[in-house]
Amino acid sequence: MNKEEYNCPIDGCDASFFTEVGLNFHVKNKHEEASKPKPTPKKKAAKVTKVKKEKPPKEEGLTVTEYEKQTKELSAKLWKKRLKATRKSLATVKVGDKLTKAELIKLVGDSEGIPQGDEPAKRFSEGLRKQKFTITSIVEKENDWHIFKAESPTHKVIWKEGPIKNRHHVIVPVIIKK
Repeated sequence: MNKEEYNCPIDGCDASFFTEVGLNFHVKNKHEEASKPKPTPKKKAAKVTKVKKEKPPKEEGLTVTEYEKQTKELSAKLWKKRLKATRKSLATVKVGDKLTKAELIKLVGDSEGIPQGDEPAKRFSEGLRKQKFTITSIVEKENDWHIFKAESPTHKVIWKEGPIKNRHHVIVPVIIKK
């Protein structure tokens, strides 16, 4: 299991977290002052078997307000990009249909996440293996939303689709390793 570490960008704070959600909660609740500069990241012990890539230099002096603004702007850009690439109607699959990885990506979109620190943004397609997926469940909700589940031997993919303000939306899918 690969555990990523998210370090607090506020100067003088050595807190680190396993998720971006934990980091964002920490920044919002523990660092109310907006003028603290960004700290230097914790150095992880280098593994002997891996070759470390050179990382670009980090920006210095990032305040809490700037960090939040930067994250919100990037999130908004990714959301707009995703909306443009999203299908305009409900998926036409049924329980038992078999899909390749490429067909599944075309169905739900190849969404891009927000980059974390020096790590580049990861795409939905990078989390899946090249194998067949079977639609195992389609649940229709009262509000015209549908929940789809597709499974392969190693992964389960869940996504939701439905209307928001008279426009069809496909929510970013979740990948669960079995």
